[in-house]
Amino acid sequence: MTTCPFCAEDISAQDSVCPYCKSSLGSSPGQAPRKKSSTGMIALIGVVVLVVLGLVVAIPIALILPVVQQARSTARQAQCRNNLKQIGLALHNYHSVHRSFPPAYVADANGKPLYSWRVLILPYLGQDGLYNQFDKTQAWDAPENEAVLNMIPQAYRCPHNPNVASTATAYVGVFGPNSMFQGTEGMPIRNVANGLSNVAMVVESSESMTPWSAPIDLDATKLGAIGTSAGPSSHNPQGGFNALMGDGAVQYIRDVTPMKVLSDLYNISDAPANQDQEIDDQ
Repeated sequence: MTTCPFCAEDISAQDSVCPYCKSSLGSSPGQAPRKKSSTGMIALIGVVVLVVLGLVVAIPIALILPVVQQARSTARQAQCRNNLKQIGLALHNYHSVHRSFPPAYVADANGKPLYSWRVLILPYLGQDGLYNQFDKTQAWDAPENEAVLNMIPQAYRCPHNPNVASTATAYVGVFGPNSMFQGTEGMPIRNVANGLSNVAMVVESSESMTPWSAPIDLDATKLGAIGTSAGPSSHNPQGGFNALMGDGAVQYIRDVTPMKVLSDLYNISDAPANQDQEIDDQ
């Protein structure tokens, strides 16, 4: 028998390791046995794993995000065109019944504008109930029509317009002496000398913030530049705006289009300028 120099327990002389304190009997007395610790290594491995996982997640997101944003923009553009096509179909169905497109507005006995053509085509947008609720003897902003004003039809909501809860529409008619909308008289197709495919009837005007039932449209005689409140405008990130042509087609008008081309685009009498460089068929 012998005594362990570390814990003073009696141990066999043949033992090379103390069975009590697990000390190596070859070590010097007073020298504590060393145990290898794996805590630091585990922590380091954990950090490396987290960093790698973060990169694995972050890199695909960075790559996918622009694609998602582009997809959303494309979907909004498609919805905007669809809205205009619905409006165009409603306008033509109105023409089939009344032998003319609707007037720009309905006026009272004194000639004061009461409400817009957008109210008149409600039955042709499948909005018969809303049309019947509208008091057509009163102005659009009369108390009798306040409830209807707050129920803007989906076809008048522009998906590019961030103010989605608003009663304002981005779709306005082109109003003026040589335009498709000319006051209280509707425009028959036979009076469109240029041909329906060459004349814009309704355009996007997001900056104008026009209440949808109000007798307010884009005044072609006071035409502003693209992107202003007095001109066509859109929140489309591509710039430009959509235009509903007289034949019901939708064209995309680029924001670099010269004012002369825009003026011709709204004119039912004079031949429009060459638009091949500025206008895209949709």
